[in-house]
Amino acid sequence: MNNTAEIKNNLFEFIVKTNDVNILTQIQDYFKQLKPEDIDWWDELSMSQQESINKGLEQLERGERIPHEDVKKRINQLIESKKSG
Repeated sequence: MNNTAEIKNNLFEFIVKTNDVNILTQIQDYFKQLKPEDIDWWDELSMSQQESINKGLEQLERGERIPHEDVKKRINQLIESKKSG
């Protein structure tokens, strides 16, 4: 049976010897999943998602927003139009 030091050494050797980006990425992703509390959710978003959020925050800072009640009213109108149409 391997002890912790042997397992770590084997993993280290494997990682150092491989140049396969796909394998290294899979290993990295696997370890990230093991400790999700250490991962900042922002880093898990795609660049496109981050840009969309930043754009929305900039719009809010400029006062470009739609009140929640207006959004709910519009959604209800859309739902009703789908039911009757």
